[in-house]
Amino acid sequence: MNLKYSVFLLIALLFSATAFGQQAALEKTLPKTVKIYGVGGLAGFDDAQSGILISDSGHILTVTGSVLDEDPITCTLNNGQKFTAKLVGINPKLSIAVLKIDAQTPDYFDLSAAPVPVTVGSPVLAVTNLYSVATGNEPMSVQHGVISAITPLEARRGAFVAGYKGNVYLIDAITNNPGAPGGALVDYNGAFLGLIGKQLKSTTQSIYINFAMPQSTLSSAVQDILDKKIQKAENQNEIAKPADAWTPAKLGFQLTSDVLPLTPAYVDSVLANSPAAIAGLKPDDFIVMVNGNIVKDVKALKSALELIDVADPVELFILRNDDFQSIRITN
Repeated sequence: MNLKYSVFLLIALLFSATAFGQQAALEKTLPKTVKIYGVGGLAGFDDAQSGILISDSGHILTVTGSVLDEDPITCTLNNGQKFTAKLVGINPKLSIAVLKIDAQTPDYFDLSAAPVPVTVGSPVLAVTNLYSVATGNEPMSVQHGVISAITPLEARRGAFVAGYKGNVYLIDAITNNPGAPGGALVDYNGAFLGLIGKQLKSTTQSIYINFAMPQSTLSSAVQDILDKKIQKAENQNEIAKPADAWTPAKLGFQLTSDVLPLTPAYVDSVLANSPAAIAGLKPDDFIVMVNGNIVKDVKALKSALELIDVADPVELFILRNDDFQSIRITN
């Protein structure tokens, strides 16, 4: 056997082994993926994205965005089954959301498992529904590449600035296309590495970046969502409004006029020396969550306050000058 033939044979064997590894990884990964569809909010916004199953009882991890803004949210599993999903909760800083469908889902990614070591140069597969090419039981799209860098996220999209500044995996597969955010980044063994992030541009180079949020960052944030939201959802029918509940006026701030459907909960003014002022709330703050519950608009914020007794503290999660902050207001 001459040297040239030996080299050719070695390359062929390596290629076959790589292809076999990728196929085995996909057989593990695809049953854990979800295609997500929504109304897309305002005209022209994205109406589809990707997601992954994270429990055997129908919990789905994805990214926040216009797809989740309005009901119904439709989730299609790898086998083509369609379900209407409910929003369990979000983490606005990480721009992730957890959904729930009424189904048993034995194939899922266990985020509590020990993270797989990842280094620059590690080969990866990005499994997403980019461009919404899969609508039924068709498999998601697969792109192969490598981890090109592990670096802090500094990115934005229009006026939205990513609140998370921790490390992400930059990858050399093009994943910033519509439909791809929320997909799975896995290794050649099918082990989960991270969640494909939203379509964002680098703030330093003004180019779209392809990145994934590491499992180590996601696991505790997802558990926080599940612990807070599921507990409240299960006890929802038992909750009675307190006799003396908080209102924006009692807290000492006024919201923007609620003249349109889904008016965002922006603070218009803050009364001097009020509980809100003492806690540090300021005009133009955008209130995202109240005591761990997402508030989509002014009406939702007021409804959330109606369930909090004035003797109890109010935890506001706000967006101020492109930075997320937590504010605790007490009487």
